Amino acid sequence: MLDIHVPKETLVYENKIINSAESFKKGINRGAMNAGRSIQKRIITNLNIGSRSGRKYRNLPNRSSAPGENPRSQNRSLERSVYYGASENKIVVGSNVDHATYLTEGTRYMEARPHKDLPFFELAMEQEERNTEEYLKKGVIDELC
Repeated sequence: MLDIHVPKETLVYENKIINSAESFKKGINRGAMNAGRSIQKRIITNLNIGSRSGRKYRNLPNRSSAPGENPRSQNRSLERSVYYGASENKIVVGSNVDHATYLTEGTRYMEARPHKDLPFFELAMEQEERNTEEYLKKGVIDELC
């Protein structure tokens, strides 16, 4: 019979590595969720700041956006529809209302509403890129320490 002896220190070290890997994943997820929340807030802020030079419809409270401007919120449905989520390798930010797609891609009656050549969701992600990196770092550091 073969007797294999594994030093106790080896098992402790292996457990530390496993625990660190799990903590790292949790930290990434926490950081990604915080980054997603930040991008969501940026999108909503962008919908409400600045003036718009588009058409003013009698039945809508705000002047609509013109091509090249961020969309203007009229009844808050676009704002309320913005959601976020995260997993180990991606951050998802989106909207579940049809008119978000119309504003982003345009229709045969309306030009798309990109701002500075970026659709409004991508603009917010670009604006929050540096913060996203910081959220990910902070999530990992908080979880490991």
